[in-house]
Amino acid sequence: MADFNLITMNGDYNNTDVFERTLSYILRLDTPYKYFLGVYPITLDGAIASFSRTYNLNQRRSSDQKVWHMVLSADCHDCRSRNSHRSCSRCRKINDLFHFSHYFAELLSSKYQVCYALHDNEEGLHFHFIISTTSYQFCGVPLSLEVLRTSYLPKLRKIIHNSGYSFHFIPPIKGGALCSTNTMTY
Repeated sequence: MADFNLITMNGDYNNTDVFERTLSYILRLDTPYKYFLGVYPITLDGAIASFSRTYNLNQRRSSDQKVWHMVLSADCHDCRSRNSHRSCSRCRKINDLFHFSHYFAELLSSKYQVCYALHDNEEGLHFHFIISTTSYQFCGVPLSLEVLRTSYLPKLRKIIHNSGYSFHFIPPIKGGALCSTNTMTY
């Protein structure tokens, strides 16, 4: 794995309950690190209503997939070997994870609604993102894998590389689990 990994989560993201299901999942934890861009009010219910409203108003310019669910993580060997990632506030990678997550969300939020939240488990600290594929800009294009690869991932890769880190993007595959043969290291 690279220093920073962006993983797209496979799933059924075209259901009628997708906004409620995905946003409830990432915002369920009691953490102060929950962020809402392009939604009002800044609550779970507000986010669900905002994502739904944008989709309903722009259905003709939408894709079947209504959201992207992604995870940005920092691979911190030192913290993991000490089993201390939960209290590792001095770790440069963990601090940069916050910076890179904010940067990525702000890039996307110029055209798409974004909610993201910090999660913590045995794997370490990571941010879950739910990104609307429907643009709230007039005549905006849906957020496809191609748009991600050409417009957003190169900018994220650049800021991560300029900070001295490696970056790895794991795109989704249709109809199956993620696999190592479908990865891109930037």
